[in-house]
Amino acid sequence: MYYIPFVVTLAVVVGLVVAALLSTALRSVVTLGFVVCAGVLSAALEVLLVPLYIGSTPIPVSVVFAVVGNVALVRLARTVVSSSRLVVLPVVGWMVVILAASVSTDEGDVLLPAGPSQWISYGLLFGGAIAGLVAAMRAQYAGQAG
Repeated sequence: MYYIPFVVTLAVVVGLVVAALLSTALRSVVTLGFVVCAGVLSAALEVLLVPLYIGSTPIPVSVVFAVVGNVALVRLARTVVSSSRLVVLPVVGWMVVILAASVSTDEGDVLLPAGPSQWISYGLLFGGAIAGLVAAMRAQYAGQAG
């Protein structure tokens, strides 16, 4: 679990190096693909951090990571692509993973738990989604104005 931030960082660095070697149009597509993959990996990390406790107190660090991470992913996507409509793709990748983690299996297992930490699960779901979509809307309006 401790290697996940390293993997996310490595994926972004590899994506930027590959993008630097490609033509401009293909560079945008490849780099946006790596940003979407970073959104997917970010969601996986945040889901794994939902049941984080110190003693008997739940710690909502995944909510903070979701809000800050989704805003950062949208800003990174905005610097990569010229179309302001494509900046929402990292948030869409993030939402797919979060929604898949919230569905229970046939055995009743679920990664976003209810119970004493359900407010963290809801905060992750709604806080991350709202922050990402607001950042995408702001990026789209900034693209239309500029």
